[in-house]
Amino acid sequence: MASSSLYIDAPAKVNWHLQVVGRRSDGFHELLSCFVALDLCDRVIAEVMPGAPKSCIQLLSASPHGKHFPLDPSNLIMRAEKIWRESGGVAPPIAWSVEKNIPAQAGLGGASSDAAAALMLLQDHASHRLPDSAIDHIASLLGADVPFFLQSNSPALMAGRGDIFVSDIKLPAQWLVLAIPEFRIGTPEVFAELNAPDFTGAQVIEAKVRANPGPNQLFEPALAVEPLLNEFAAQLSQIANFCMSGSGSTMFAAFSEQDKANDCALSVNHLCKNVIVSQVIPGPVLSAAKSF
Repeated sequence: MASSSLYIDAPAKVNWHLQVVGRRSDGFHELLSCFVALDLCDRVIAEVMPGAPKSCIQLLSASPHGKHFPLDPSNLIMRAEKIWRESGGVAPPIAWSVEKNIPAQAGLGGASSDAAAALMLLQDHASHRLPDSAIDHIASLLGADVPFFLQSNSPALMAGRGDIFVSDIKLPAQWLVLAIPEFRIGTPEVFAELNAPDFTGAQVIEAKVRANPGPNQLFEPALAVEPLLNEFAAQLSQIANFCMSGSGSTMFAAFSEQDKANDCALSVNHLCKNVIVSQVIPGPVLSAAKSF
């Protein structure tokens, strides 16, 4: 029987590269993207509350990036639990606690990673678990990034909306400098700026994954949405080869040595308040739940 209190460290991700293949008939865009998990993690804690009327969620006081973290049903953890229960999963009410270390709304996948961790923790606390196929379906309903965090390969080439695993990707060991500006860029607004051709399903596209990050074909649309990004990216380019993750606003540069990454971070500090050095983690994205 599972411990009454379990936790999972839910990692951030960057999009090492991102290609837009075309606009689909369902209104979404077909993408090819290399997802890379990082050792920058939120900690998601699930404690069972037998007899409680319903689940609840709180942000731990130690969390440095809780500013945009909702404590209501809109939280992706709470949405994951709601759909999991509606799909037939059975578990006692859960007291969720989150130590938020991944900046929100920055293209780093923190909310999606938290939701994937929540699904795993619900399964561990369940008296009636759901089959893997149902978990995969719930993940796709929650968002395009969530399925990546539930599969066992990183780095990984993902297709569809970013939710379909294609293959493992081999990259050299890397340290990343994440430069995260104060401004945020809305993902729907970025995709609205795309002028992509129709995707028929017949296109043959070669994934342009390289040892260095890029390209990201959402960068130009993001510039149209947020003009501040242009100056920010230009300033960063004077220091190192920075690439945007996802639809922004985080920019990142890769280094083979930690010392060089640390030196770069010091050089970037004057451009934005939030600069993080993080390491690429190969292998399984989410580790098994642990008990306190």
